Amino acid sequence: MKRIFSSNTHEKTFEIAEKLGKTAKKGDIFALYGDLGSGKTVMAKGIASGFPMGALLAREGLEFKKSEHGSTFAGGPLACAAALATLQVIEEILPSISGKGERFRTNLSKYNPRVRGLMIGMTVGDRCGAVQKQCAERGLLVNCAADGNLRLVPPLVISDEEIDQACTIIREALG
Repeated sequence: MKRIFSSNTHEKTFEIAEKLGKTAKKGDIFALYGDLGSGKTVMAKGIASGFPMGALLAREGLEFKKSEHGSTFAGGPLACAAALATLQVIEEILPSISGKGERFRTNLSKYNPRVRGLMIGMTVGDRCGAVQKQCAERGLLVNCAADGNLRLVPPLVISDEEIDQACTIIREALG
């Protein structure tokens, strides 16, 4: 199995919300952008492909006393089997993620996208709601996040053809 964790202490993004592999670099399965000051962080959601499970990642040597750590969704045999199967599939997909993100960056370069793996954001201001609606009318679901930011979080298995099609729809919606 590949290295599971990478860290960058300059930015604050946690993979718990972005799913496994979505923002990881260099083929890592999990990425943390932020300070691990306590030496631990949590992850959930994508770890078992939607099956309820959470996990705690901690630096080597960190010890817990009795009752300092517990979880409703940690470590049952079915959850662990789902997580292991998910990690095996993710490992096969990971090498293509950065290239797919760069394809979005290139196709949307006119709009200065912020790209981290397959999480893409663009500031479009007050037009965000209208752009989101136009994209939806053409079959492309995007999120209008806070402060006029258009957010794209495509599936890890998106094809180059689907990326090109999505970018065409977004460019046309933005005018």
